[in-house]
Amino acid sequence: MIASALTIVALPGIWLVNRDDDASARPNVAAVGAVVEGGAPSSTSPTFDPMGTAAPQYLDGTATPDASTTLPIPAAVGTSGDHFVTTATAIFRRSVTNTRTCLFNGVAQGEFITVVNVDNDLSIQCFVAPRAPDQPVGELVMSAAAFAEIADPSTAPIDVEIRQ
Repeated sequence: MIASALTIVALPGIWLVNRDDDASARPNVAAVGAVVEGGAPSSTSPTFDPMGTAAPQYLDGTATPDASTTLPIPAAVGTSGDHFVTTATAIFRRSVTNTRTCLFNGVAQGEFITVVNVDNDLSIQCFVAPRAPDQPVGELVMSAAAFAEIADPSTAPIDVEIRQ
């Protein structure tokens, strides 16, 4: 109730103060660059760069090299002695005991292949032994030790590339 009574009294008082023709009694709002009645625009503040004017530097304090004096970095193009054969899914079986043997039907028996894990680029090399014809196509089986060299056994099966 007190707040309502105070509001009822204060509002007409504010109205009376602001209706006078005398501008000096009222509060004034200033704006940079606004035109003042009977005068020129107020001065504008100088431009300010919040990022500063310092030249870029490395964290150790040395200046960055000038782009006009640096030579382009040559791109290293690597070649490999092996070529891509196919992709497969790799698993491991405890029954495969030789770490140098992989069971796979996509390459001729006795071929020496490189098995590359596509997730981390780790690889092993092994000789191909045939799988039974009723086994899944595109599945490479290796020993648990060979699998552990290219991936965590708990992530089996993994996607691999077969290269020769």
